[in-house]
Amino acid sequence: MCNTLEELMIQLGIAKYPERWEGLFDRAVSEASNLDILKENYLTQLNKEYSVFSSYFDTIIRAAEEIRRSYNLSVFVTLLTLAMEDRKLIYKDMESFEPPLQLHGEGGVGADIAMLFPYFRFVEDMISYLKHRNVPESVVSATVHELEYFISEGIPVLGRPLMTKTYFSWGQLFVDHRIIRIERFNLEFSDHCRIKAAVFRSCDGDIIAMPDKIMIHRSGHALGSSGFEDDEGSYYAEVTQTDDYFEGYGITEDGKCTGERIRFPKDKYRKVLSYGDPVINIHIPSFDDLSPDYCTHSFEIADRILKDCFTDFQYRGYVCHSWLLEPQLKDLLKPGSNIVSFRNRFTIVPTKSDDKAVFANAFNRLPVDNYSKLEPKTSLERNIKEHYLAGKHLYEYNGFFFI
Repeated sequence: MCNTLEELMIQLGIAKYPERWEGLFDRAVSEASNLDILKENYLTQLNKEYSVFSSYFDTIIRAAEEIRRSYNLSVFVTLLTLAMEDRKLIYKDMESFEPPLQLHGEGGVGADIAMLFPYFRFVEDMISYLKHRNVPESVVSATVHELEYFISEGIPVLGRPLMTKTYFSWGQLFVDHRIIRIERFNLEFSDHCRIKAAVFRSCDGDIIAMPDKIMIHRSGHALGSSGFEDDEGSYYAEVTQTDDYFEGYGITEDGKCTGERIRFPKDKYRKVLSYGDPVINIHIPSFDDLSPDYCTHSFEIADRILKDCFTDFQYRGYVCHSWLLEPQLKDLLKPGSNIVSFRNRFTIVPTKSDDKAVFANAFNRLPVDNYSKLEPKTSLERNIKEHYLAGKHLYEYNGFFFI
């Protein structure tokens, strides 16, 4: 039995945690033995009323039993649940919370997915909010199901369900109604577009995007991206305007700055998207179809639901930050690839990026210190390995589109 928070964290293998949790520890100890979200009847009733668990119910029930038998794990889950009650501070907490990939101690599935359980306290509120918005039942159900799918991301890595800090942090956005699942995609209500570009539309519907308030490497990539850190010949790209025209640098189809200034008349173009605008961020869950028809259907359904049910959120467009927007993928995939078709929906802009996301997503591993030791299982993975062995990179890009 641990008498202090420090002792608990040491036994669980957690080296870094928020100071404010010290003030929650005694309450966590006193409430741990009767925490409802760890009780089988509570979880069973939750599933009966709201169909929360479509794939991992047996795993979650088994994990709950293991946690109840473990003093350390039950106090830890209670502590996280109490921490999540403060919806503002929990985001700050994530900056100083570093659990190991697998909690130490008793091991087993209870330790593997312990950080999932605090979310079950918020299921009813999530559902109530979405229903109050008149969100279709299918979307409500799909959004709630995302909670249990957090643990499925551990299967490609370790061969078993696992709840990581990444998904514990990510899930906070669902609790705060900032992400919903509509058809193929998770869609995030973002008050602040992070694309460093200004986008203009002409009277005829033509779109022009120009990098704005960003340092550009002489190659046309964003300065500071992997392989483009040296600042010799770099320049600051910014959109300017006079009474008659807008002026800035052009962008190529593969998302690089042209280095050449362009201008166009203000009486024929208007700004439709820029840094800081409200947008819908697109997130792409794993293990699902990216076929063009399904993506088109998903975006059409999403746009209708968002405009009907969230009239108070006046978003300017759809944006995405992903390695799947990397233009070089067209050279590594077969013509007509679903990934390439998805990428072609977007106009991409210069984006400061490292080249690590591809390994986390395609190979499910980070860090990668020796490319020759990668073990590809698909043709894409083989091509990615060869790409890096040839001294090349694959980046994450920002892109946008309008419906």
